[in-house]
Amino acid sequence: MVYNISKYLCYIIFKFFFKLKVEGVENIPKEGNFILAANHVSHFDPPVVGSVCPRIIRTMAKEELFSVPFLSWYLKQIKSIRVKRTGNSVVGLREALKVLKKEPVLLFPQGTRSADYESFKGGVGFLVKKSGLPVIVAKVSGTDKAFPKGKRFPRFTGIFVKFSLVSQLNFEDDYAQIAAQIADAIKTL
Repeated sequence: MVYNISKYLCYIIFKFFFKLKVEGVENIPKEGNFILAANHVSHFDPPVVGSVCPRIIRTMAKEELFSVPFLSWYLKQIKSIRVKRTGNSVVGLREALKVLKKEPVLLFPQGTRSADYESFKGGVGFLVKKSGLPVIVAKVSGTDKAFPKGKRFPRFTGIFVKFSLVSQLNFEDDYAQIAAQIADAIKTL
C-alpha cells in the first residue's frame, strides 16, 4: 500500500511540477522478471524511475539510508534491498538475486550520484550474468538540474526518462565488461 501511494504521489508531483516526460515504456516486459539499470545523477532518480515504471519494482538502496529513522522505515515498507556501496557488497547482491526470482529489480550501477558512465560497478554485471534475465536500461535526464548534487531545494525544470531493452549482451564477458556494455547502452539513449 505504501508503495502504490508513493508511486502515484511521486508521479503526480513530477508530472505537475517538473513536466515529466517518458519514452519507451513499451520496452518494459508486462510479465516476468528483469533488471532495470539507470544512470544516477540526483536524489530524484529513484522516485522518478519508480513512478514511471508500469510494474512494481524493488529498488536497491545504499546501506547508509537505512540508518535514518523515518527513511529506514519507508525503505522497508517499499521493500528496498540494502546494499553496501564500498567493500564487500556480496550480501546485497545475493539478496537481489533472490528477489529477481520473484520480482524485477531497479539499480543504479554507478553506486552514487555521478555523471560519469565509466564508474559503473561490476555488481550489475554479476546480477545479469547470474540471473540470465533481460536487462532494461533507463536514461534519466534533467534531474541533475531539478535537484543537483549538493543543493537543498529543487528547481522546477523538465525531467525526461527513456527506457530501452538491451538486446546484445555478451554473457561470456566478465562482470565489469557487462557493466560497461550496460553503461554504453544507457549513454547512447
